Parts: sequence; structure tokens; C-alpha cells
Amino acid sequence: MAELEAAEQLPNDLRHSSVHFNRKMIEWMAKETFRSFKAQAARERDEVKMAKQLENERNTRRHNHRTTAKLHGVDPMPLLENIDIVSDYASGPEDEDKESKADWKRHMAINLGYDLNAMDPLEWKAFKVWECIRPSWHSHEFEWLLEDIMGLYLNSLSERDLSRFGPKRFHASTRWNERPPIHVPWDFTIQRGYYKEFQDSWEFLMQQWYTRGDPEGFGKNTPQPEDETSG
Repeated sequence: MAELEAAEQLPNDLRHSSVHFNRKMIEWMAKETFRSFKAQAARERDEVKMAKQLENERNTRRHNHRTTAKLHGVDPMPLLENIDIVSDYASGPEDEDKESKADWKRHMAINLGYDLNAMDPLEWKAFKVWECIRPSWHSHEFEWLLEDIMGLYLNSLSERDLSRFGPKRFHASTRWNERPPIHVPWDFTIQRGYYKEFQDSWEFLMQQWYTRGDPEGFGKNTPQPEDETSG
């Protein structure tokens, strides 16, 4: 009887004899509608989160450009166009048969200037560190330039932002990655000794090296100081 009364209250389109509703069907439809709204809300939250992340990344790139331009007087954007120019980082030893992860962590902390005796157990447990693995193909000039960019960026951060930067990074490392980048690098960024040693074994990646030249303001295109005696 209750279902009959409920049916009489339905809109005309839903009273047709071909349409059959009962309490279970209506409950199922309500649940499915809620799931749809919930999924849509989740997508919208993810889109907002992604947009915020992309904006933060754009701000970081713009900040790096400004700080490098302040130091070198040129825009570093052409140098930072490919992610595989930067160093990798390791969260453990190169060979755990020779050095345990615990020993490696202590070694990294000491190299970074931390007093292990002054750190309480909880602080030590929360301490995270990465060891820099440098690309062997980097020239010294390029390595120094990348360190300048990173140093300027870190020095510009507030203590709060710096605490969110992630694990401590140990850059004075002797670990190297011998694989060349997948893109053709600028000429001045290439370590000539590396090129001579690996140009045959990595020919398919290195056959166009030293054909790109240098970006404005770097390498062969570095502005030369004016001759003080000229004029």
C-alpha cells in the first residue's frame, strides 16, 4: 500500500507502465547519484591541488631565473630546459656490501657538519639525507653554475620554506653517473674528457654533441669585459 501511494506521487514521466520503481531501486539510485557527486568532487579537488602544484613549480622556476640573472646578468632558462641536466640523488650507499645504510647515514651527517652526540634519538630517526650523484659529462663550469643557482635559491628561502625542502643534500660527493643525457647539451656544459672517452660507446646519444653551440651569456657567448683602456 505504501509503495502504491509513493507511486502516485511520482512525476507523470515516471508513472508510465514501462517504468518500475520500488524502495530498493530508489535507494540504489540515490547511492549511485551520491557516488557520482563524490567522484566529481574528488576530481575537482585533485584539479585544484594540481593547479596549485603547477603554480608553485612555475614560481620556483621564475625565482631561479631571477636569482641566476642577479648573479650572472643573464637568463638561465635555456640551461634548465631539460630535467636530465641535473644531478641525481641517492638515499643510501653505493654498495651495501661495503657500507651499511646506517654507516652511510652517519657518514653523510658528519660530512654535513652535524654533531651526532648532540642529536636525540627521535631527531636522528627523522633525519633524512640524499647524496648527490653527479653526471660525469658535466663540465666544471657547468657544475659551478648549477651550484650557484641552487645556492641562491636555498639562501632565498625562509626557515619555514627551507624546512619543507626535503632531505638534506650532500653535494661534495665522489659518486658519478656515466650515462649521457638524452638531449643534445650546450657545448660549454660538456666535459671534453668524458666526450673523448665515451663518444664511441654512446655514439647513438652523442653523435650530435658539439654541434649546438652555447646560449646567450654562457660559454663562448659569455660577454667579455670592456677594455678599460679603450675609447
